[in-house]
Amino acid sequence: MEIIKLRDDYIKLGQALKAAGLVESGVDAKYAIEDGLVQVNGETALQRGKNW
Repeated sequence: MEIIKLRDDYIKLGQALKAAGLVESGVDAKYAIEDGLVQVNGETALQRGKNW
């Protein structure tokens, strides 16, 4: 689990993955999410553009 501090109230999932250093690029974030490798609050996240 990674905890990151937000400047705004919401962040898109792909941006959060990059900010946490879990992926190198937006493309890497896209594939990680599409492959079902990312969970948010215990649920598999499949939408990288959704605000969390």
